[in-house]
Amino acid sequence: MVGVFGDFGTLTEAFMAAVDPSRWDAAMDAAAKATDSFGAVLLPVRGRTPSVPTSQSMLPTMDAYVRGEWAHKDERYRSLPVFMRRGVSCEFDFTTPEAMAGSPFYQELLRPQGLEWFAVVKVGGNTDVWGLSLQRSPAQGPFSPHELDSLAALSRHLTGAAELARAFGFARIEAALDAFEASHSPVAMIDRMGEVLSLNRSAERLLGPRSQDRSPPHRLLEPRRDRGSRPRLA
Repeated sequence: MVGVFGDFGTLTEAFMAAVDPSRWDAAMDAAAKATDSFGAVLLPVRGRTPSVPTSQSMLPTMDAYVRGEWAHKDERYRSLPVFMRRGVSCEFDFTTPEAMAGSPFYQELLRPQGLEWFAVVKVGGNTDVWGLSLQRSPAQGPFSPHELDSLAALSRHLTGAAELARAFGFARIEAALDAFEASHSPVAMIDRMGEVLSLNRSAERLLGPRSQDRSPPHRLLEPRRDRGSRPRLA
């Protein structure tokens, strides 16, 4: 996938269009194109989100990530301090090419998928933070210092669009829960990772109070269990 690095106007427009939850995956395709990346994933780092948007190109990698239980061996978590401080991070913030050559995460997961390099862009404010995880192949090479500077600037432009889209997503969840409440049906909205996003009042009365405001674990390359990216009613 080849694009013109820095065509961030198109990318911002794609994020704004994602107030329709069905268009989030398309926004990830736009993110990959605008950053000369193989693929992109938008991950919750702090706070909760109704889905984990993923570009089509990254679906096989997400499947391999889950099957191999790589969430417990993902070295990229180590870049989080730089990510939070600077607004962007990459592998050079926590490792070296020599270490990568001997790393099971890079050699057993990423290499067979045709991937090697990454950068993750901070998207969000004080309450909620997401990571726009951009993946590159060995041939595409790592993100340059100039590109990382541009991505750090991009993080500030995407925050408002992502927060607006998230708000619309949760608004739709609440509307669905209210519709079931009208018939006194207990319903829980559950995300793809099995986390409860919200309960309607009937479900709360049935199950008792439970905390729903705990942030999920940090993930820079989040598992995608299936091709669907929407929460489900259960």
